Amino acid sequence: MAFQPVLRFAALSDIHLKDTPTVERTRLAQAIDTAVALCAGDAAFHPVLDAFCVVGDFANRGTETQFQAMKDILDAHLPAETKLILTCAGHDYRFSIEGIQPVRTRVAEIFGIPHNIHTVINGYHFIAMSTGRSNTARFDGFDEEKRAFYRQAIAEAEADHPTRPIFAFQHPHPEKTCYGSEKWGTEDLLDIQKEHPRLVIFSGHSHAPINDPRSIDQQDFTSIGTGSLSYFELDEFDKVYGTVPPGAHLAAQFHLVEADAAGCVRITPYDLITNRPFCEPILLGPVWDREHFVCTPNRPGAEAVPYFQATDRLTVVSAGSSAVTFHFPQAQTDAFRVNAYYASIRTADGTEVKRESVWSGYYFNDMPPMMHWRIEGLQPGTTYTLTVEAESFWHRHSAPLETTFTTAL
Repeated sequence: MAFQPVLRFAALSDIHLKDTPTVERTRLAQAIDTAVALCAGDAAFHPVLDAFCVVGDFANRGTETQFQAMKDILDAHLPAETKLILTCAGHDYRFSIEGIQPVRTRVAEIFGIPHNIHTVINGYHFIAMSTGRSNTARFDGFDEEKRAFYRQAIAEAEADHPTRPIFAFQHPHPEKTCYGSEKWGTEDLLDIQKEHPRLVIFSGHSHAPINDPRSIDQQDFTSIGTGSLSYFELDEFDKVYGTVPPGAHLAAQFHLVEADAAGCVRITPYDLITNRPFCEPILLGPVWDREHFVCTPNRPGAEAVPYFQATDRLTVVSAGSSAVTFHFPQAQTDAFRVNAYYASIRTADGTEVKRESVWSGYYFNDMPPMMHWRIEGLQPGTTYTLTVEAESFWHRHSAPLETTFTTAL
């Protein structure tokens, strides 16, 4: 039977609204309008956006001006019938020197939302918790009070229905799950989460791109990264420009999430820059049973090795006395996209003198067709061999492109 949604919601995070009007305000309004339009466009099956879920860091410094800007945009664009799910995290608390309580009070006053949320929408349970530890100034993590709330909410959801997924929302990723959780994850709730495969957890904090296939991870439960409307940051540490890639400000992504009456879940990662999905909807299937998980570390396509076409060439554009500039076409894969490239420069005796890595630009819906690169720190009047390999998301490397060049005197 074809997938027929009975529930639809948007999930996003890390908007980082500022005190002054910036592009993030426009992107937030666009995200709401787009999600509403996508649902309305499917008139045959549930043409309603049931919930709009923002998973923390909607403000950049938690000022009242930023909170009010968020409220104004929601009031102007979010339909009255759409439920708002909103959590707070580090940036939302940052302005308050008195700790988390004043922020919780402000959120309750402006948005009418508590810091712990358990609600039912169309028969599906939604559980959302802001970070923060009661009676302290700390605004990170989840304390025993929140753990108790979490356990109780999950128990109630499981008692209500034997198989439906339980949608949960927290700002930091569950540690060592979806892409971005290596640096930006928390283990505070992990022991609870591992006991409940029906959990479908949406989290942010990392700003990792949602079209990275590793942003959906299914091991003990389903963990889904929610990207950013502000800027990208990636969870790898060997790139020449650090963890923030060129064009990082072109981050405007959200998930459209759907569930059917059988409890199957479908995810559509959407790009607001190009105003189109990154890919066809991803059907997760029945998420209550680990045997049906599809986005595992050993998923189909994870073994695919990138390759260059037979006609692809590595071209040296210029070779100065201490640097070389070169370009080459994007490599191909039979599944997903290319993650990154590694360049190696060796002297005539085979000694590697330079090894650098850059991302492919996969986080853009329209990837650049050519990669352009400059490597410095070479010796004048020296002949070198340059090789470039493509790398998959699961660290499989292509056969290299190769050329030689001589630096100027």
